[in-house]
Amino acid sequence: MADVGGPVIAIAIVLAAVFVPVAFLAASPGSSTSSSPDAGGVRDPLGRLRAHLHARHVRAAPAARRAGHERGGPLSRFFARFNRGFERTRNGYLASVSTMVRHAVLVMLTFGVLLVAIWGLIAARPTGLVPSEDQGYAFAVLALPNGASLERTNAAMAQVSRIARETPGVDGVIYISGFNLITGQSVSYNGTAFIRFKPWAERKASRCPSAASCAR
Repeated sequence: MADVGGPVIAIAIVLAAVFVPVAFLAASPGSSTSSSPDAGGVRDPLGRLRAHLHARHVRAAPAARRAGHERGGPLSRFFARFNRGFERTRNGYLASVSTMVRHAVLVMLTFGVLLVAIWGLIAARPTGLVPSEDQGYAFAVLALPNGASLERTNAAMAQVSRIARETPGVDGVIYISGFNLITGQSVSYNGTAFIRFKPWAERKASRCPSAASCAR
């Protein structure tokens, strides 16, 4: 501590010699008092002095810890077991890293095999995050050119309803001309059709086993 205490006190004196004279200069308007030179000239030497005094107190801590270990209290036994476990974990980790460093070629080959396996799993799995759920119905939105009349939309919706009813697995169709379910707008050139499917048991033998295939 004697080797460190002198430099710490010297640094505190140098900082005070720098900041204290600057405190007599005019401060800029709006400057904060917490960042002013006089505050720094006082705060920094005090901080150095506090660190110096604290270091003297810290030197007594190992002796107190040794006394606690000698007493053999439950807390000291707990920390002793924790330190032993931590050391074993650390040594095991260092040993495994050293082994991998010595066998770098084998590690790289293993890493390459893992990359190929991950690529194979990604390529084989479905790309969708969540598959579409068969809820027994679907809806279709018809969009004609802007300005199309409601009569033209009715004719188009009737054609969509006819095509849907002719599809195996479809139980019924209800459509609304002049309404867009997605945008919520009531316009003459849009229409919405609600398609209801038959029960799942009746659709398994048809060409429309799922809602997605029926929608196609």
